[in-house]
Amino acid sequence: MKPIRFVRALAIALIVLFSLGTLGVAYAIFAGGFSLLLALALTINIAFVVAGVGLFRVKRWAWWLTLGLCAAGIFQLLLQMLITLTPETATKQAEMATYLVAGFYLAIGFALTSESVRKTFRKDNAGR
Repeated sequence: MKPIRFVRALAIALIVLFSLGTLGVAYAIFAGGFSLLLALALTINIAFVVAGVGLFRVKRWAWWLTLGLCAAGIFQLLLQMLITLTPETATKQAEMATYLVAGFYLAIGFALTSESVRKTFRKDNAGR
């Protein structure tokens, strides 16, 4: 698969996934009330949607934004695991979902830092 097609497919996946997440968080805010954690989740979801649109248009700022959001997500999940993880809870489904989300962010980061994808962003945005 050509790197540009891969980036656009990833962008569409990010837009769809995080748009649904944005709708879910917005519903939680309206149904259950406002909280800072929900506001942070809403902000991060919207940032991922914006990054997805930028990736689809092959903008270098979107590449950096996506990598930054993935790094921040991994860092936040690692802190959460270090604070709340015990041997008894390590195999529970909620904790296992944390591993999957961290793996998802890591996969996006690895995919965007591959040599062919980096060349695509360098080449297409050299004059912009």
